[in-house]
Amino acid sequence: MDDMTILSDDANTTSSERIREARRQYAEWENSLDGVHYQIGGLFTSTDLKVVIVKTVQRLPPDVRQFVYDKCAFLQVDHDGGHALSIQANLHWDWIIWLGDKAGEAVVAHEIAHCWLEHRFPVGERPLEEVGPLEMAANNKAKGWGFDVQDMIDRDRDVFKVPDEGGNS
Repeated sequence: MDDMTILSDDANTTSSERIREARRQYAEWENSLDGVHYQIGGLFTSTDLKVVIVKTVQRLPPDVRQFVYDKCAFLQVDHDGGHALSIQANLHWDWIIWLGDKAGEAVVAHEIAHCWLEHRFPVGERPLEEVGPLEMAANNKAKGWGFDVQDMIDRDRDVFKVPDEGGNS
């Protein structure tokens, strides 16, 4: 008997009980690593990075997780860190998130935050004084989702000379 087997055909089990149990089992699967992996439509990465992405998405609030399922694809690139790109072409996804092979959960969450906050800007085409507040907003959103982005906050505060949410610069 596998994990998705619904209650037996016991004469004492009602149809509504079977439906409730099936829904419970589906919700359990949907929130599992396998369920999250299945629902992310675009994972063009190594197996190791897929695991990091899936674990990150699994930790997101349900509305953000659904946003990722519906609008984001992930692509592994040959550089460190990450970048979120808004797609203007007629593709299935609105966002492509580029990630280096060593990206951790904090970086993945930070890049998802850029998408969630609709930070649409071409690579390298905004001055630092405009990019800094966007980076800090993405850091603070990822932090609000429970990810440890303090190293990124410290780095961005130094690079962009912008205060964090608490006004520290």
